[in-house]
Amino acid sequence: MDHIAHIKNTGGLDNESVTEETVSEHCKKTALLARSYSAPFNMESTVFVSALLHDMGKLNNDFDGYIKQENGIKRGEIDHSYAGAKFLLELVSNDDDKYKKEVARLIARIIISHHGLNDWYTRNNDDYFDYRCSKNERYDEIKSNISELISDSKLDELLNKAADEYRRIFEKMKEICCAKDRKQYFTTLAFYHGLLERLTESCLIDADRTATAEFMEGIEITEPSEDEIRRNWLDMKQRLDNKLSKFSGSDSLISKLRMNISDRCCAFAKNDVGIVQLIVPTGGGKTLSALRFAIEYAVEHKKERIFYISPFMSILEQNGDVIREIAGDDNYLEHHSDMYSKIIDNKHKSKEEVNDELEDYELRCRHWDKQVICTTMVQFFDTLFSSRTEALRRMHRFTDSVIIIDEVQSIPIRCVYLFNLAMNFLSEFMGCTIVLCSATQPTFEQCKYPIMLDKDSSMTGDYTKDFEDFKRTEVVSLLNNQGNTYEEAAVICMDKYRENGNLLFVVNTKTAAAEIFRNVTQLNDEEEIKAKVVHLSTNMCPAHRRKAIDDIRRMLDNNERVICITTQLIEAGVDISFKCVIRSSAGLDNIAQAAGRCNRNGEDDRRNVYIIKLKDEYIEKLGKLKEAQRQCGLIVRKYGCEQLLSVDIMKRYFRDYYEDCACDSNGDMLEYQIRNSNYSLLDLLSCNIIFSNDKGNWKSRQAFKTAGDNFRMIDNNTIDIIVPYNEEASRIIEALNGETTISQALELQRKAQQYIVNVYDYTFKKLAENDALNEIKVRRDEKMYIYALKKEFYNNATGLSTEGKPQEAMFV
Repeated sequence: MDHIAHIKNTGGLDNESVTEETVSEHCKKTALLARSYSAPFNMESTVFVSALLHDMGKLNNDFDGYIKQENGIKRGEIDHSYAGAKFLLELVSNDDDKYKKEVARLIARIIISHHGLNDWYTRNNDDYFDYRCSKNERYDEIKSNISELISDSKLDELLNKAADEYRRIFEKMKEICCAKDRKQYFTTLAFYHGLLERLTESCLIDADRTATAEFMEGIEITEPSEDEIRRNWLDMKQRLDNKLSKFSGSDSLISKLRMNISDRCCAFAKNDVGIVQLIVPTGGGKTLSALRFAIEYAVEHKKERIFYISPFMSILEQNGDVIREIAGDDNYLEHHSDMYSKIIDNKHKSKEEVNDELEDYELRCRHWDKQVICTTMVQFFDTLFSSRTEALRRMHRFTDSVIIIDEVQSIPIRCVYLFNLAMNFLSEFMGCTIVLCSATQPTFEQCKYPIMLDKDSSMTGDYTKDFEDFKRTEVVSLLNNQGNTYEEAAVICMDKYRENGNLLFVVNTKTAAAEIFRNVTQLNDEEEIKAKVVHLSTNMCPAHRRKAIDDIRRMLDNNERVICITTQLIEAGVDISFKCVIRSSAGLDNIAQAAGRCNRNGEDDRRNVYIIKLKDEYIEKLGKLKEAQRQCGLIVRKYGCEQLLSVDIMKRYFRDYYEDCACDSNGDMLEYQIRNSNYSLLDLLSCNIIFSNDKGNWKSRQAFKTAGDNFRMIDNNTIDIIVPYNEEASRIIEALNGETTISQALELQRKAQQYIVNVYDYTFKKLAENDALNEIKVRRDEKMYIYALKKEFYNNATGLSTEGKPQEAMFV
């Protein structure tokens, strides 16, 4: 008798005609897919065995009765994930080959976790792996049916091959461990071992879900051939060359300098590259240069994919269309939340066409199977560290790819060690080529857990002259011991504006932006020739911010007078150029990024960037910004401002900043300390000495679920509020307030993404106290709510306000 894994109705509403898929059919299909996913990192037998045995627990009559709805057993009542693991451990229990035993344990963990990651040791020091492998439910019956999947001799042959695969990769892990002491050595080794488990798990989860979808939904996922991949790379190379040829003939000095950098990046693709830096001054055209390298490298070294990773939506929005144009629609995926509203809001397509596009988009986001993928740093980090299986299943797609990480200095301080070690793993074990892009390169290679840069780590060689050639600003310190009030800062702002004709003022907090905007607006009203004063902050919804930035660009292009007061959201990636910039004191990298918005295209010989200290700006809740601000002040006092933005000074800043953060009174901040606990994510994902007192089992103690549940690349303990920015936003709020089906509510929420403001708990409470919110129950049968802001609490200039004021004209 062949046991059943899945059943689908093929006879319409009467349910009389069904198609069955046996456990053997499903497991063998999954195993073939998983093996193909793992081929680039040479773990085929390991992953094949895990996939072949992952549903071994379904080889029993009770599961047949459940799947046929004949015995009253409910979903989740049969544990089908333990049996394959238990069987493997029994099989190798008397084997003398230690690597065979270890790879069997690895495969067993993969099998147990194929529906979700686990903590192998819990907070109570309980051995969860031992608990799962000690179960006996229906085990004798299941074990007696193993021949449906594989013979004993074939399984032993595969395990021997798996042991060789594991031995090779583990020996390499030991070789590349950079450690100053025993604790650091084992932490690094265990962390790499944990990433290996995640990687192999990714292959199984993706293969299992893909095989199931193929059977249940008739979805067929095909992978392009090597010839197709190569043809696509060559087509992209031709399109990029055509685009660059338009710049190469320009007489503009800036264009010539950018082409020189681009040519050096192209030439660098001849090398074998692991992890390198692309250090390009702001305005130096690093995105196209990095993309040119990536395509050239993919052609030269037969890579499968290119990933472009951006920390900010503003950068993705700016660069996404350019990259899509070069990649071609059929080879390109842009994965971020705003894409849903872009698809839904397409007025040129019918509802059926939009639904088809949305369905295809969601499928591609699950698989990441396009050749060029642009996504956010959040998606990138979630794939590596989150506990969500929908993120984890994509991890194997990084294999054999070129990964461009833009504005790498934006990686939060608490994620530095995790990032460094993960990049080492991607490069050494997954065949990835990683390009770290920034004008302000952090000193990751000097950390306690360092990133392993190539010996020839600069793609452009000696970049000193690039920074001299692109120097378009002078930094001037207005720092004093007392600092300036918001009123005094507004006066300084107006003085510098009168001298220059337009001005950008960047601050650290939304409160500071709103206060200075208010004061500058009042002073501007007294001017004979008034400027247009524009506010930017995350109190404005994305649609509002985009319109404001577009308006600023238009005014600057028309040489109109404009003052922009903004938080740092404008600093990286926004291609905009002011004649003067004032920056509230922050990290040196923040100063450099703000300077990149001044005289960006070399309109003048040199323009000034001023640093100011705001007395009333409260930054204690902004992570380590206060420490970054302190380090920047020390650098200014020690070296002055003349070479403040040079590469050497920037390296000194990051080195000192990281050293101070590593010696914080609350622990090493670069380890990702978990709030209200005595442990870090680095510990949970390596030796896990907090949860486990088993000193001999250091390779498999990781608390993947607890670590993944706690991981946030950025703090997002916020509440989404839909704001009535314009008529469309108001219509969405009105529709959500009415009677909707689940699918209609989901579509409306996707449309609302561009009209959402995220607020922290204290702001939410204040809004609630002021009766500023409408509570919308999305599903009538459950306690699921979303919140909409009342009209009088959204200001056309500054966005969300906790103090409501009547508006004569709410929509702009």
